[in-house]
Amino acid sequence: MDEQLRDGYKMAAMGTLAGGLSHELNNVLQPVITLAQFGIDRDHVSERERKAEMTQVLKAAERGAEIVKNALALAPGGSRETDDIEPWGYLGEVAARARRDVGPNVEVDVRVGTRRGEIRVNRVELDEALNNLVTNAAEAMEHAGKIVLAIETIDIGGEDARGRGMVPGAYVRITVADNGPGMSADVKQHAFDAFFTTKADADAIGLGLSVVYNLARGWGGDAAVESEPGEGATFELLIPNVAKEG
Repeated sequence: MDEQLRDGYKMAAMGTLAGGLSHELNNVLQPVITLAQFGIDRDHVSERERKAEMTQVLKAAERGAEIVKNALALAPGGSRETDDIEPWGYLGEVAARARRDVGPNVEVDVRVGTRRGEIRVNRVELDEALNNLVTNAAEAMEHAGKIVLAIETIDIGGEDARGRGMVPGAYVRITVADNGPGMSADVKQHAFDAFFTTKADADAIGLGLSVVYNLARGWGGDAAVESEPGEGATFELLIPNVAKEG
């Protein structure tokens, strides 16, 4: 997949994001502006009230920073350096981080299949994609259940590759599976849409899986999900395999 096509996926995503970002950032900035003005207009305020207001400002600013960080992951072009990564060892690092971060009631297992070659991507972007998938799995299970990280090298032939907008060849396939409640057909259809979320949390942004999809497309790969209600979900990340040098 050439660079123009890769940037095309990110440009399309940014077009979709533009309206949503305006709305989301306005929601973030409004309490910051209101509380700042409130503080200016009042001569006397207790230390307790001041701390409560500053806490609200800080939370709004942190949420705004998260929105911007996720949006930047979708930005086209740029001069991101790529790294040659041995993905099997890397997935072990992801699992170690997951065991630390997802809580004591989530079991994290790793399954390794055929080993061949390396992947050539920006490591920070790869971290972002895998962290988003692991976090999504843990939240789907309400931080109690099992996550299975699996990796293998597969060959994708001409018709299958073209059907997914990819070049035929070898790919590293990473999956993140959970034993949570699964998804309805409608939720699955929109899982990678920007700003789509099923979370009741008012602070949920709904950008994480959209970032995963667009990063994968930008690498020349793909992202997909298989799920049925009551059967958990398995997210698939395909990344072009490159021959190991030396």
